Amino acid sequence: MARPEREYRRLPGRGRRRGSFFAFTATRAGLWAGKDHLICVFSTNYTEEYKRFYYRDIQAFVTRKTGRGAAWNAVSSLFLFLFSLLALTRASATAAAVFWILAGIFLLALAGNLLLGPTCVCHVQTAVSREELPSLGRERNARKAIDLLKPLIEAGHVYLAQPPLFKLKWSRPNPVEYAYTDRERDGLRSPARIELRDHVVQHVLHGAFRI
Repeated sequence: MARPEREYRRLPGRGRRRGSFFAFTATRAGLWAGKDHLICVFSTNYTEEYKRFYYRDIQAFVTRKTGRGAAWNAVSSLFLFLFSLLALTRASATAAAVFWILAGIFLLALAGNLLLGPTCVCHVQTAVSREELPSLGRERNARKAIDLLKPLIEAGHVYLAQPPLFKLKWSRPNPVEYAYTDRERDGLRSPARIELRDHVVQHVLHGAFRI
């Protein structure tokens, strides 16, 4: 007997609604894709809230890289260093063990955050509103979710808006260029392209071209 087709498909990523930090009050967020709409589910231990976005109403997904992950890495590294230093300077074996355990906790937090990758914020834009999608708080999950939605994007139902990830500064004639991916950045920084730019700049400096 054939299995019935699933009505919803869970998209990658899990997150928490902005402003909820503690486990007993946190509002967890997940994103599901249906046949004609996306549904964002906010759940606590006792309640669930749903927000539905029909594909025909979605104008764009907007992602922006944030420094939240780097900040957590800095905090974890600081406490890891402090507790490790305290453990090394304790004469009591019991006290040293306690500080090593605390250092291990922050080491695990640091490693986990690094494995999850860079953080971002992702919004879905409709004609009447702009809503954050907390479950797509990591660049890796946002890219996976967008890849799963590519058929809709390519069909022209949904548009993707993403600011450039890299800004490259050069000397004249084109002082600034932008790259949207790692591959595009590496292409702009290739030795052949840099040599060509230097050649053009030399001609500019010698008055071969007017700027």
